[in-house]
Amino acid sequence: MNTEALSRIAAALALAIVVCSCGSSTDTGPDANPDGGVDAAVQTFVLSVASGGDGEGTISVDGQVCESSPCEHLVTAGQVVELSATPALSSTFIAWDGGPDLRDALSACIGDPLCSFEVGEQDMTIRANFAASGELLTQQGLGVLANPGSFAVDTQGNIYVAGRFQNQAPPGLTADGTSRFYIAKYTPEGTHIWSRELDASGTGQSRSPKVLIAPSGKVAVQSSYSSGRSFFAVLEQDGTLLWETVFPDTLAFEFAVRDDFIATIGFLTKDGTKQIGPFQLTQGAEQGAFLATLDMETGMVANAVRLGNGTELVFAQGVIPRGEGWLLSLQVAGQPKLATFSANGTLLSTSAAPDSGTIAETPNGELILTALYDRPVTWGDTPELQLPDPENSRDGFLIGRLQADGTPLWLRGVAGSPADGPNVSVQELVISPSGNLFLTGFFRSNEVDLGGGLLPLAGRNDVWVASYSGDGDHRWSRTFGSTLDDVGLSIGFTTFTGSNGLLLMGAAKALLVTELGQLPDPASNPDGTTTFSTGTPFIFGMTR
Repeated sequence: MNTEALSRIAAALALAIVVCSCGSSTDTGPDANPDGGVDAAVQTFVLSVASGGDGEGTISVDGQVCESSPCEHLVTAGQVVELSATPALSSTFIAWDGGPDLRDALSACIGDPLCSFEVGEQDMTIRANFAASGELLTQQGLGVLANPGSFAVDTQGNIYVAGRFQNQAPPGLTADGTSRFYIAKYTPEGTHIWSRELDASGTGQSRSPKVLIAPSGKVAVQSSYSSGRSFFAVLEQDGTLLWETVFPDTLAFEFAVRDDFIATIGFLTKDGTKQIGPFQLTQGAEQGAFLATLDMETGMVANAVRLGNGTELVFAQGVIPRGEGWLLSLQVAGQPKLATFSANGTLLSTSAAPDSGTIAETPNGELILTALYDRPVTWGDTPELQLPDPENSRDGFLIGRLQADGTPLWLRGVAGSPADGPNVSVQELVISPSGNLFLTGFFRSNEVDLGGGLLPLAGRNDVWVASYSGDGDHRWSRTFGSTLDDVGLSIGFTTFTGSNGLLLMGAAKALLVTELGQLPDPASNPDGTTTFSTGTPFIFGMTR
């Protein structure tokens, strides 16, 4: 038996017992001797795991929680070790860092809180970096990019912004005073790659378009004109237009994508017949709604159905991919419902729901729903499922979680301050792979409490962004604002040098100043106001 090796092991074991509950006190591997000794041929090293950064979290090694930092663990060469990092409620996991010596070993799980790697022939020190959530890391003004509507991020971190322009064109395009749609692609750092004009025949006022990326990587864009004309397009990621199409006499306002189909919902005006592809939909004396599905490859209408019996007042408020088809949030004759449809738009089932609004699916298949909060709300018999009368507040929002069948689990509300409640608008709701919720929008009239205390109003409208846990607990919230009207438009997820990040896109109508300094704004007039009706766009990079 090698005396030096035994002395080293004994010292490491003693340190592991004192410093960390996750350390192993004996070698129980296949090379252990019956009396507890270790053959000299077994190479044993010390793995030291610590937390870093300005956030907080818990670290586990092979399923055992480290109760101190650093946590030291005796390991052998070739052993596969499993690391786990769990951030605290108001923190986010950023990355594992083992320095230059472990860069290759950890390359597959730099930003993944669950990491498995093989031990090499050396002592190792690994740091789990946590950041305080909601920190502003980067800010990028998008300059002359006019009137953005939303953005999406591909698997390489590239950013696709969809918007509309009329008198001032995005980079590479020409304006002639006609309202047009565009899509522009940027690198993760904000460098412009290409712009593409869409629907060159469009006329009249249009809604800012929405962009989504299908699992296959295809880029889909949807919008509509106030005159009653819905528009759709699908492109490759290099900007090649695969197809674009319009529905006359319709107002589509929301859509979702799969690899095989696009689904869109919209209004049916009362007392009329609408033609959507080869399908005629007739609506009676009340306003109705429709669901249409388009083939992703060709743009042909696969199906179009009227929602409701044609005589009821129907609002279609949300659509998402669900399983092999679609899930819709509806209000039919004043009753909220969930309806499932096949991929090509065939109705499969309906069920009662506690409310109707924007919906999103959690990683475990449950639902998050957000809707207007301007009244007392009762989703069930327990206080967890009830909201009081918001009294003087105007147009707040509620957010709640439902089981897959629509059974409510919890409910939260944002109604503003008691004295003079703000109008708090939700523009987008997204859910991270870890199950945390992220929302953005704008508020006006007064300060707002999104769950973590009152936040100030800088101008007439300000941007807000907030995150909640999957259980509805407030994680963090922030506001940004200039002296005029600003709005948070869209949220996406990305990485910043290997870290889990959040992208927030908004628009500001005057110079916006953050803790990183003044946001570059080359599109502004000399007095600091913007030339665009919805404001000059910006993208913030933040910790989740």
